[in-house]
Amino acid sequence: MAALPSKGDAHEPDADLVFHIFAALAEFIRELIMEGMHKGLAAPGRGAHGSAGTQR
Repeated sequence: MAALPSKGDAHEPDADLVFHIFAALAEFIRELIMEGMHKGLAAPGRGAHGSAGTQR
């Protein structure tokens, strides 16, 4: 029985490029989420937990 060549080798240059693109995108999105969270927590009148509170 002969082994077939692997099509999904993570050490190929094209797979490495795709991996790095997704890693950079994930880091960028994480930074956007953290920035939005910090802005929301710093907003006046939002309470200690960043919630908008109840409407009356």
